[in-house]
Amino acid sequence: MRRYRKGQIFRPPTAAESAASADALEGFRRRPPESQEPKARGNDIVKTPEGGIDGRDGTTIFSATCTRVVESSEAGEKTLTETDEEMLVYNLGTADVDGDIYTKVSLTLGGTLCVDMGTGEVQSVVTDFRVSGVTFQVKTRDVFVFPAGDESDWTTAHTGGNCP
Repeated sequence: MRRYRKGQIFRPPTAAESAASADALEGFRRRPPESQEPKARGNDIVKTPEGGIDGRDGTTIFSATCTRVVESSEAGEKTLTETDEEMLVYNLGTADVDGDIYTKVSLTLGGTLCVDMGTGEVQSVVTDFRVSGVTFQVKTRDVFVFPAGDESDWTTAHTGGNCP
């Protein structure tokens, strides 16, 4: 590290000096591979086991051993092929992940492989309604819905008395 004395003018390094310094440090950043086993890259596809993965309970997350799946393309058609590689995958969501399904997984900053919470499906939801004569009409919008918990039982929203 370069030191400057009082009264001395700081001159930032040139691009060439910075590149040379980075090249010199590159040797310190390199290290031999820790293992030759393939590791998750954070954008893998897996097939969940038959029992699925239990949903989170409070701050406790659950995992299951999933099978890594690779994609291949031939003549514009993509196919999924299961490998012999197994991966321990955690479920951060509160809803259980179904068994025997393909899903994308991602890595947390801590290196934990988790079910990608982006898995979900498009659902049509009612955004408005009206009664026109004897016809009941609705407007809908398609939205992307994440896996959700169980539906509630019927609850009374209005008894029919004192209607506005």
